[in-house]
Amino acid sequence: QGFWPLAVTGTYGSLTAAQVLGVPTARVSGKFRIFNAAGSPQWAAIPLYPSVAVADDPVAVLVPNTTELTALMNVNTRATEALMVVDRGFSKATADGFYLASSTSAMTGIDGSQMTKVEVFDGKELLNSNKQVLGKVVLVIRPPDLDKDMYDPNEGSSNHTMINASDV
Repeated sequence: QGFWPLAVTGTYGSLTAAQVLGVPTARVSGKFRIFNAAGSPQWAAIPLYPSVAVADDPVAVLVPNTTELTALMNVNTRATEALMVVDRGFSKATADGFYLASSTSAMTGIDGSQMTKVEVFDGKELLNSNKQVLGKVVLVIRPPDLDKDMYDPNEGSSNHTMINASDV
């Protein structure tokens, strides 16, 4: 199956649009999937799940508490950390997906500029809005819960809880 390196853009809740758009994408080559780590972001190697393999420009967002992902009903039921994979290849929302988007906040910063907030939205909410779409959520990976997520070596499955965007 293999692994894919993803730049980690930052932490959900304090994330900015500039962070999401500013990190590089890994370009892998060869049979050993060798890549150069451009810039200085943190990187995560995740299994090459189909939703990641077909993504145009995937990056990762660290989510400290999945209950903060209120738009993702199948994800926010258990308070745990997660890694959310966002495909920046999507700059326009459709009604059938979930998207990371930036909106202008009512709050102003110390310098008087409008603050922005980055959140996950149902695509239907973004169709007629002025929010900036930063990418489509294609995968959420939670770490294993040893009481609930059993690894079965006979099945060959990952011991992470994987939630495809089509399942949320």
